Amino acid sequence: MSETAQTPLSGVTLPLPWEAFVVSLATRRAVIHALLAAAVVAATAEAAPRGQVVLGEVRSDVTARQELEQELRDVLTEELERVDLSRARRQERWILSATLTQLATERRAEGSETSAVLQATLRRQRSGVLHATLTGRAKAVDGGAAREAERAALRGAVRGALRRLPEALR
Repeated sequence: MSETAQTPLSGVTLPLPWEAFVVSLATRRAVIHALLAAAVVAATAEAAPRGQVVLGEVRSDVTARQELEQELRDVLTEELERVDLSRARRQERWILSATLTQLATERRAEGSETSAVLQATLRRQRSGVLHATLTGRAKAVDGGAAREAERAALRGAVRGALRRLPEALR
């Protein structure tokens, strides 16, 4: 005679091999629920404000240095991470493209003065429709090397342009 066991399913008595199946079915369900919960958390994190704005094209109309575009991209990436986008519309995705239009350095007896101008555009990711243009301007004075003044002016222009980003996304 075969052995039987009572299962958690409404007091149904099943042969012993079926008890292992029912337990493993409950375990499978628990694993599936855990995976679904993890997927929901991941989707929510993906929809968080940080992923709303991605960096698109980055160019420099200034021919001062070849590595200027990469430096501009690095500064934009850093500063974009600092922007508070908590009040932005979460259902939209955006592409931010930027062009450094001016980087001029004047050397003086007391140091270097650099001015920078950055033009940025904000487009809807899905349709590509232009949503906003952002402009940042900055001047930096350095008593020493012109390169430090250039970096400071570049960062200031990027911050100036991104300062209006949260407002543009409302």
